[in-house]
Amino acid sequence: MYASTNRLNLCLNCLLFERSTIKKGRDYSLETNTPQAPQEQYAYQQYQSNQAVAPIVTVKEWLITMLIMIIPIVNLVMIFVYAFSSGHNPSKSNFFKAYLIMACIIIGLYLLLLLLFVVIFGSALVSLNS
Repeated sequence: MYASTNRLNLCLNCLLFERSTIKKGRDYSLETNTPQAPQEQYAYQQYQSNQAVAPIVTVKEWLITMLIMIIPIVNLVMIFVYAFSSGHNPSKSNFFKAYLIMACIIIGLYLLLLLLFVVIFGSALVSLNS
């Protein structure tokens, strides 16, 4: 875990640096304790600023989503809407994609166990009738 203090990242777990030992106006690398080149820092700042950040899904939105998931037929439709429509938050979309993947895995395992059950009891029933 790192905390940012005056253009310097401090490791909170091991306290690698003390603020008094760092020269003012210089940026230091955490790994080597050496000054960073200004162009590296500028490129990193540009990279950070160009990333698109999705808004945070609030507790209110999650509660509404959970209430929708309680309604029997609507929940099946809304799972696909949340997972595959482009108008929703990417976090919510990824959650429902993972939900669909897990549902497919569970349904597949259920069908496999059902097939195993039918084969075992079907063969037992045939051997009893003979």
